[in-house]
Amino acid sequence: MAAKRPNAKRKRPGLRAQNKDPRKRRGRAASAKSSKPRAAATKTRHAHEVDVERGLRNTAEHDTYEIRHRLKNMLAVIQAIANATLVDGVPLAEARTAFNTRLGALAKAHDILFNAGWTRADLAVIIREVLAPYRGVRSKGPDVALGPKPALAFALALHELGTNASKYGALSVDGGYVDIAWKLARTSAGDELRLRWRERHGPRVRPPTHEGFGSRLIRDNLASEFSGTVELEFQPDGVACTVCAPAKRLH
Repeated sequence: MAAKRPNAKRKRPGLRAQNKDPRKRRGRAASAKSSKPRAAATKTRHAHEVDVERGLRNTAEHDTYEIRHRLKNMLAVIQAIANATLVDGVPLAEARTAFNTRLGALAKAHDILFNAGWTRADLAVIIREVLAPYRGVRSKGPDVALGPKPALAFALALHELGTNASKYGALSVDGGYVDIAWKLARTSAGDELRLRWRERHGPRVRPPTHEGFGSRLIRDNLASEFSGTVELEFQPDGVACTVCAPAKRLH
């Protein structure tokens, strides 16, 4: 009887033998294919995040520039108001009151612009807010939007007209009132804003002997910011102010 041979150890299949298994080859191929879309998606997501971060950074830089620009303009206006209000010969209490009320008008215009996203302010809203302390103001006209600088200039000019009317003009007596009317007129050069302030049933008006800061603010500053003309008339029955400006320059 032949002797039994000892059980030989079963050899594990080598690498080549493993690779011959079609199921394993398919699994690796499927894994390789599925990893490609994931890698592409990750790359796309990373690129998107970079773009978003860059956009946020650019927006922040733009906002910082805008804030700095607005602050410089505001400080320049405040300085001009202070220099024109706090002058020799004017009692300190009177100058302080005038300065504070002018700053108040400026603040109201800033509030209106801020609520509108600092893009445009409605002309009718400026009239209503700046002249809110006074009774006897009548206003009518179409929707007209003003850019930041024209809006600030208009608010300050309107404040000066209202203050003058309440002290010496139609708003200083019972029965007196102010008519403010505006329209957009067609011209060969395009639409033109035509606005008129007219005091009625007030005391007799005499032209001033000298031109003060208020008159210069109304006539010169407003005309410059509106790129138009401003006519200030001291008629016997009340002050009249006429503003004409190209509509395209109001933004």
